[in-house]
Amino acid sequence: MVAAPLALVGNRVLVVDDNADVALAIGYVLEAHGYAVARANSAKEALDHLRLHPTDVLLTDLYMPIMDGNTLLKQVRAAIPKPPRFIALSGVTHHGRDAAAQAATLLGAETVIPKPFRNEELLRAVRGPGRTTPQQTRL
Repeated sequence: MVAAPLALVGNRVLVVDDNADVALAIGYVLEAHGYAVARANSAKEALDHLRLHPTDVLLTDLYMPIMDGNTLLKQVRAAIPKPPRFIALSGVTHHGRDAAAQAATLLGAETVIPKPFRNEELLRAVRGPGRTTPQQTRL
C-alpha cells in the first residue's frame, strides 16, 4: 500500500483493487487531475489505511478475494467514525443485473462504475455531484 501525500480537502482518494495494475492505472488518472491517491490491493489493506488516514473517497472493486467490496463497505461504516464517500467498480455486468452492484447501491455507494470505463466517467464520479473540479481548500 502506498500512502497519499498531504492532500487538498476533498481530494484524498483510496483506490482498492486486487489487481495492482488496475489500482495503479486508476491512481495515475486521478493524480493527473489533482487528487492525492493511496492504493490498497485488498480490503484488509484498505481498512488499515482508513483507520490511520483521513480519506474523502473510497473507490473499490466489488469482486475481490477474501473480502469483497460490499463487505468492505459494511466494515468501513461500522469502524470508521466519518466514512468516506463510496464509489464501486464492477467488472461483472449482465445487462445491468449485477447483484453485487445493486447491493452496493443499497449499501450507500454513490455510483457503480462498470469496467471497462472511460477516464471521464471515473473523474465525474470521484468529483461528485455538482462539482467540476477538485476542491481547492488546504487542510
